[in-house]
Amino acid sequence: MLVARVAGAWGDSLCLVRDVSPFGLMAEVPAPPQPGDPVTLELSSAIRVDAVVRWSRGNRFGVAFERQFDLLAALGEQRRRVLRKRDRAVRFARDARARIVTDNAALEARLIDISCKGLCLVPIAGRVASLSPVKVELDGLPMLVGETRWAAAGKVGISLQKPLPCRLLGSWLDRTDGPAGR
Repeated sequence: MLVARVAGAWGDSLCLVRDVSPFGLMAEVPAPPQPGDPVTLELSSAIRVDAVVRWSRGNRFGVAFERQFDLLAALGEQRRRVLRKRDRAVRFARDARARIVTDNAALEARLIDISCKGLCLVPIAGRVASLSPVKVELDGLPMLVGETRWAAAGKVGISLQKPLPCRLLGSWLDRTDGPAGR
C-alpha cells in the first residue's frame, strides 16, 4: 500500500493510493476533493505530482496527472536513492498541543509536523537531549513511543518505535487544525 499526502485549496489529507497508471491514480481519503479541484500529491519529500481530480465516489477519487508521469518508475528510482540517502516520509504540518515525557521530566510542547514514522515538536520550556527515549501525548492519539533523533534550534525530531497506522493518522489529521500561519 502506498501512502501519500494530497493537498489542495481545501487543505491536506493523508491518502491511500489504490491504483496507478502513467496518466493518473485512484486514492482513498476520508473526505475526497471534488472533480475539477487541482491537487498536489506528495509521495515522499522527493516526489510531488500536480494533478486534477476527475471523479469522486464515496471515499475514493481519481486524478489525471498534469503531465504523463511514470510514478512506479519514480518510486523504484527513489528506493534506489534511499539506499544512498535517507528520504523522509510524507509529513503533515499541524498546530497542536503535545506533551513530551522523558525519564526525568514532562514538557509541554507544540507539534510542528507529523508523519506515520515521526514528528517534530517545539518544547515550550526545557530541553530534550538527542537519542533519548521519549513518550509523546497528543490529544486523540494513543501514547506515542519513540526516540529523539535530533534536537536543534529549539525543535526536537522524534522517530517512532512503531509507525502510526495510516488510517489512524489520517482520521486524526482530518480532525486536527492545519498549520498555523500558512
